[in-house]
Amino acid sequence: MAQTGGTAGNSASDDHGPNGQEQRAHARANRYYERVGLVPRPSRTDRNYRIYDKEALERLRFIARCRSLGFSLSKIRALCGITEAQTRTCAQVENVVRQHLDLTEEKIGELLEIRGVLAEKLAQCSGERTPTCKLLELIQ
Repeated sequence: MAQTGGTAGNSASDDHGPNGQEQRAHARANRYYERVGLVPRPSRTDRNYRIYDKEALERLRFIARCRSLGFSLSKIRALCGITEAQTRTCAQVENVVRQHLDLTEEKIGELLEIRGVLAEKLAQCSGERTPTCKLLELIQ
């Protein structure tokens, strides 16, 4: 079992050290995942620190990996449900991942369009001190 900070000891000094802020960010995320039901509420120490069992830690790692791949919470919830199902199939996971890939490719296309517009406008910019600015016209 692993402990993480609870309400005890949450002072500004907790941010010191190479991983202080990162650990507090993880603790906030973990509390959020508890609130939305992605992770069961863990037991607590007498100092109110959370104690995660092996399964909860594995779930938190799974969620973190999904988030790093850009999955939404609803897709993560679906994947968690699939992993818990006794009759799960690879096709179920593939469906969720394929939907996410399609959305990712759509977003990439939109970002490439934005990149093209910005690059074109920057190429037209003279960089001079004039009252009219093509870049501001684009934004306005």
